[in-house]
Amino acid sequence: MRALVAITTYNRPAMLLDAVRSARAQVLPDGIAARVLVVDNSRDANARDAVLVEAARTGLPLHYLSIPEPNISLARNAALAACDDDWLAFMDDDQVASTTWLANLIATGERTGADVVFGAVLPIFPAGPPSWDPTGRSLTRDIALPDGSPIGLDHDARLSGLWIGTNGCLLRSATTIAPHAGAAPAFNPALGRTGGEDYDFFVRLHAAGRRFVWCADAPLREVIPAERLTTAYRRARSFRAGQLYARITLEHARSRVIATAELAARAAVQLVLVSGLWGLGRLRGSPDADRRSLKVAEVAGKLFWGGRPSDHV
Repeated sequence: MRALVAITTYNRPAMLLDAVRSARAQVLPDGIAARVLVVDNSRDANARDAVLVEAARTGLPLHYLSIPEPNISLARNAALAACDDDWLAFMDDDQVASTTWLANLIATGERTGADVVFGAVLPIFPAGPPSWDPTGRSLTRDIALPDGSPIGLDHDARLSGLWIGTNGCLLRSATTIAPHAGAAPAFNPALGRTGGEDYDFFVRLHAAGRRFVWCADAPLREVIPAERLTTAYRRARSFRAGQLYARITLEHARSRVIATAELAARAAVQLVLVSGLWGLGRLRGSPDADRRSLKVAEVAGKLFWGGRPSDHV
């Protein structure tokens, strides 16, 4: 059995090395072989030299690929095209994996027969957690489910959004990549500069009947720098996430008119509720008031989805 770990990177060659070294240090059981691919999405291929130097060191085989047009969908599609392995796992360049990360993902996938396996992404705060969220809860992608639990697009508020992400997921190649060969790109390039390309991908896999499960013992650790911890940055990101959710939901709806009306009605009610809780928290001086404001921004994005989301590359 063979697996490919694909690490997409954009203008972070120094941080990338930590991700690459953790991927190359994977401890795998007998019968499983793996390799690592860095897909460099920078215009000037600025990760090339560091990756080539690292490739000469001990660890899993390391390969390099340059995709010079900045667009995360193009980078991920390049990883799909390069994969002739049984499994494909994705990491980002600001993440590090434990030595058993890949083995645990594969074990869960093999045991359950799943097409996609998701693992947790836990934050690392080099400058300390933000005052508005000292536990890092809003920046953690994790769900408290037993290993192998099925998950889907329709879930309760407790799980909402806490599993959706390409980074940290494992794809069974035969059922998630091969069906797209010769067809439209798996990751939509139109979303490759604004975000939402991974959710769009999973919506299409779900519609095709693919099975998603949770792996309880395969977390990645993600470095979150201080400049991405301001409430202004997080609110803007939350608003954009709401916009993208709405646009992708409507894109895949059977009836756009009905779906638009339902989405607007739900979002309007949610906005009243979350705004009320946020306002009440501010009046009471609640320490989590700023964290609640992120939810207000996200719901507002669902309601006011018509504007073009800003680029995030």
